[in-house]
Amino acid sequence: MKRTQNIKIDLKPWLKVIQANKDHFYNPFKDMWSYLYIYKDKESCVEFYNLQRLDRNGPASLEAEHHWRYLRKHNPSKKQLLEKRKDAFITELNEDNWYMNKHPFLKGIPGEIRRARLLRLSAGKTMPWHYDETKKSDIRVVCPLYTNPNVKNLFRKGKEEIAMNMPATGHFYYFDEHVEHSVVNDSSKDRYALVFTVLNTTIEEWDAKSNYRH
Repeated sequence: MKRTQNIKIDLKPWLKVIQANKDHFYNPFKDMWSYLYIYKDKESCVEFYNLQRLDRNGPASLEAEHHWRYLRKHNPSKKQLLEKRKDAFITELNEDNWYMNKHPFLKGIPGEIRRARLLRLSAGKTMPWHYDETKKSDIRVVCPLYTNPNVKNLFRKGKEEIAMNMPATGHFYYFDEHVEHSVVNDSSKDRYALVFTVLNTTIEEWDAKSNYRH
């Protein structure tokens, strides 16, 4: 795991965004137009507030195709749904298509940002194990906005599980999103985080941009 040194955001405006939109977070597992609908039978554990919109007319990608095949392999009971909506799901899985109506709070952050969203993990809940469909040329970063020491990010390498805590300092964290990971909120408070993908960069290149402060 790596943490930005130069890129650091002021948490206060983001906490205001959360407060103003706390009733607009939604359970993505219940969105029948999203590939996440294959998890509709799972307990609601994570909620989204999207900061960008999806261009549903955008292209597919090789990485999206690979991730669709991964979903089909690991969700055999949802194979029929995945095959029926393959084109729509692969379009969604291409992160290049997430850019419409860029949220004003994202405009000062450097880089080409895609699939930006706020995540809420309710108290006592666990995010299922998964890996992300990010291209090798891109990076997925996370900035905890409201958390506590009892929230653990879990990483699975073979039979080994590593638990880490990401404090809410305004810095962004990067890890290999192709490693299976999960989040456990073993506390009495909801956990909020800002998550997005930055295109065509490394964490070192992105962090070096102008010793940025937001």
